[in-house]
Amino acid sequence: MAWISSGSWKTRWPAGLVGIAAAAASPASAQTAPAPAVQPGAPAEEVVVTAEKKPERLQDTPVSVTVLNTTQLSEDNQVRLQDYFDTVPGLSIQAEGNGQTNIVLRGISSAQQANPTVGILINDVPFGSSTVLGEGDVLAPDLDPADLSQIEVLRGPQGTLYGASSLGGLIKYVTADPSTRALTGRVETDVDGTAGGGVGYGVRGGVNVPLSDTVAMRVSGFSRQTPGYVDNVVNGDGNVNYVNAQGGNVSLLWTPSQDFSIRLGAILQDTKGRGFDGVTTTVDQQPVFGDLGQSVVPNSGMFDSFVQLYSGEVRAHLGRTDLTSVTGYGLTDYAANLNFPEYDGTVAAATAGPDAVDGAELEDRFQTRKFTQEVRLASSPGEFSILGRRIDWVVGVFYDNETTPADQSILATDALTGRVAGSVVNIEFPSTYEEIAGFGDVTLHVTPRLEIQGGLRYAYNNQTYRERDDYDPTLGAPTPQFFSSTSYDTPVTFLFTPSYRLSPDALLYMRIASGYRPGGPNADIVPGLGTPTSYGADTTVNYELGAKGDVLDHRLSYDLSAYDIEWSNIQIQLTDPVTQFIYFANAESARSTGAEFSLSYRLAHALRVTANGSYDVAELTQPIPAGNGVGHAGTPLPFTPRFEGSLSVERDVRLSRDWTATAGATLSYVGRRYETFASSPGNLRPILPDYEKLNLHVAAHDAHWTVTLFANNVTNTRGALSTISQSGSVATATSLYDTIYIQPLTVGLSVVRAF
Repeated sequence: MAWISSGSWKTRWPAGLVGIAAAAASPASAQTAPAPAVQPGAPAEEVVVTAEKKPERLQDTPVSVTVLNTTQLSEDNQVRLQDYFDTVPGLSIQAEGNGQTNIVLRGISSAQQANPTVGILINDVPFGSSTVLGEGDVLAPDLDPADLSQIEVLRGPQGTLYGASSLGGLIKYVTADPSTRALTGRVETDVDGTAGGGVGYGVRGGVNVPLSDTVAMRVSGFSRQTPGYVDNVVNGDGNVNYVNAQGGNVSLLWTPSQDFSIRLGAILQDTKGRGFDGVTTTVDQQPVFGDLGQSVVPNSGMFDSFVQLYSGEVRAHLGRTDLTSVTGYGLTDYAANLNFPEYDGTVAAATAGPDAVDGAELEDRFQTRKFTQEVRLASSPGEFSILGRRIDWVVGVFYDNETTPADQSILATDALTGRVAGSVVNIEFPSTYEEIAGFGDVTLHVTPRLEIQGGLRYAYNNQTYRERDDYDPTLGAPTPQFFSSTSYDTPVTFLFTPSYRLSPDALLYMRIASGYRPGGPNADIVPGLGTPTSYGADTTVNYELGAKGDVLDHRLSYDLSAYDIEWSNIQIQLTDPVTQFIYFANAESARSTGAEFSLSYRLAHALRVTANGSYDVAELTQPIPAGNGVGHAGTPLPFTPRFEGSLSVERDVRLSRDWTATAGATLSYVGRRYETFASSPGNLRPILPDYEKLNLHVAAHDAHWTVTLFANNVTNTRGALSTISQSGSVATATSLYDTIYIQPLTVGLSVVRAF
């Protein structure tokens, strides 16, 4: 027996795996477009990002970056990644349910479960497990916008500055710094209802408090309920997939002088799902038990995901250099009980007798404790030169230590009532991950217009894995069983970016950058039988041309890029022909080629039009080895549409001297996507059809109040985010599937008071 991943990678069976008073983020200064929306009569506001670990204008950053306005997301009830991912070029997701989501940037994905290809940071602190053994690919924090200043999405490999798990890019959640300038705050409440479903609510609030001329504190908190809309036909329970979330953020800033500062922070979020949000369908998403009906063991699909991050940042100006130290301790605590129909027969055999049951659940418990430390030195602007040419540089070291105690149990469960009769098998599989890295980056200002940037990173990581399986003795299996394995990697990543400034508002750049994700130990492998006990890192190299800037007197902003990503030593899932267990190996290569655009047009400070889109051809360039799945050269990679895009229009109308009304609409389109590769020639590979989604909002606001009426998914579209066989590796035309859809039509009202 082996431990069983919630996405079924580990075995051929499926994993079928107080609120703190209210919270709101401070108003963000950025949008999904290259420039933010502008209030009537106000000048254009610059967008500042930290993509290169320093504050700089978005238009000056030679990286493809999208910045999301968290205030607008909160007011429009777009509070989860699956609510707004379709407005970010090159970003796609696959929702597995139970609080788990695969995140993909620029098409870099090879499996339903694997080591993560997209890095997650909160401020400058990496968050979450770096490995599949800690579910790092599906347990992103998905923070509520109330606790954030903005969200930055960096597209393309970011391995030199950010290290592991950035094959396709990264998502950076940025919290607002405390300020000593003034006492400010914000309180928000909202209520919403879903067509055919339940009612939700949200309460958010935050305050910035100057404690002295040098000390300030910011505190925020939130509580929300996302309504359910899926009905369980087994016991008649309705709207079972509602979600409760609550959390908060506390930060303290001390700046005794202009040359020294210390910032301490803590952010917490607890998300509880009350039921599985999958709908029982055929392979082509046709409902089997009604429009939004499911047939699963009652009370299965519940989850609790508790994330915490404690951080400390020290900044000091030391003559001609600047020192930055960033310390982080993160905790991801996840528990879930999942419908597990493939094990029903084994459960029935193990519980024969008067108390026999014929259902199964998989109980998951993962906890990753992650300590990171980064120290870097950077040149102060204008302090260094070579032959009269200015040089900017940064050097640093990074350390990461992760421990993940984890265990799973297969529970014998009554399929009609959800009563648990006992445990069939319990699996414990703790793992560790440790990494140390050094990196450097140099920018040569050849002329006032031309810059050349180069960087290099060397890392070493090692991992350990242990497993103990304890079986119900009635099964007759040897018990306990033990497995262990180790691995290590020494990846090197690089960056080369020349850029040319046509004018103060126009930048051209070329970017050649690489990224990597760690390899790891394989589970349940007996040495000497021909199956590798570990697998190595895989790498991507991104060749990109980009242009960004403003024209027409800053009314039109643009961000354009074209790229080719070569993916080598790709980590793939293979099947042991004897045990049928899934393991990982390196062999294949793939390519992702595409283009992205973001355009924002402002007319007379009253009309704003924003368009975002991407076109991506992501496919294998070598076949998957015979007998280990279905995939030939040219086979599309999972979860990535050829085209996705969005168009937003907003119009301001002056109502009175103090009040302004804003009406807006966003139409998004997500193209057809493929699920993960079929595991054998006899299995189907589900296809997710394309869909459109329309969101509308109308708001009235003055200097202190904002009242917003919103309607999301106005046409009540059934946009599929995943379709996964209930029988794991058996995916045929007669199999039942779990399909997860975007949230149906939701209408609500939010009220904000700022002071």
